[in-house]
Amino acid sequence: MSWPFAVQRSERDIAVEADAAKLFDVAMTVSLHAARGGPDDTPPLVVPSLMIRAEPSRYISQEAADHLRAGGFEVRSVTGAGHSVWYGRHEEFMAALDGWV
Repeated sequence: MSWPFAVQRSERDIAVEADAAKLFDVAMTVSLHAARGGPDDTPPLVVPSLMIRAEPSRYISQEAADHLRAGGFEVRSVTGAGHSVWYGRHEEFMAALDGWV
């Protein structure tokens, strides 16, 4: 299978992604997947929270995004981006941060 958003990554990109993976919020990801039909384990919103997703997204459906919005999350989308939005659409990703708290 050919990945439509494949990007060449430098050694630095790989190292940065590995460091970011150490901070990955597994509980949030599990809750998003559960929202697709299982119990809702979305954590309570205790601080302003922003999700930037690809549009369309293979992982965060429009229904899941709407669910997060209903729970108080700010959800912004970057059209044409892959799962790692900042790699393929860096300028659009940075623009999605504009005005964020």
